[in-house]
This record gives sequence, structure tokens and C-alpha cells, in this order.
Amino acid sequence: MQLSHYISIAAILLCSACSRNTPHCIDSKIEDFKSTAACDSAKVEKFKLDGNFYYAFEEEMCCCDMQSFWYDEDCNLVCTTGGIAPSVNECDIDIASAEFVETLWEK
Repeated sequence: MQLSHYISIAAILLCSACSRNTPHCIDSKIEDFKSTAACDSAKVEKFKLDGNFYYAFEEEMCCCDMQSFWYDEDCNLVCTTGGIAPSVNECDIDIASAEFVETLWEK
């Protein structure tokens, strides 16, 4: 009975990660970000724009020289914001129009 209990718990944990529909490459980037994020306010948020999903790895809120990086569903870097003056804002997408979906991770 105990073995089936552990199998059930493992299945629930695996399925909960899958239910987010987060691309595998983004999940890998989140795992890396967890160990390298310097800010206590670091987070990863999911946004939707024009039917596509984007993932913002955000650290810029804790310090003036930190940056946030936005990736598309194929893990292509599409936007960089923040940084030392003059502030960097190099984006291939209109992040101001992006709709917040959910927070995937926060420190």
C-alpha cells in the first residue's frame, strides 16, 4: 500500500508541472534562474500577446543595474529591459501590451 501511495504522489507532482503547459526549455531556464537569481524579488512571469506566450525572467526591480529577459515559447530572447543608465529596452515585441497570465516562480 505504501508503494502505491508514493507512486500517486509522484504522479500528482509530475502532472501539476505538466498542467502549466510550459515549454521544456522554459522549465530548464527557470531551474537555472532559481540558482542564479541575485534578487530577493526575482520572479518568472508568463504573458500572452497576439496569441503567443512570453516568459519574463525579472530581476530589474531590486537594483538599478539588473535586467529582465523575455523569451518566447521557443526560448528565443525577444526582449531585454532594465540595466545601467541609459536603461536598456531592446524588444522585438510590445511588452506594454502583453497580458499577464500567471507567476510561474518567485523567490
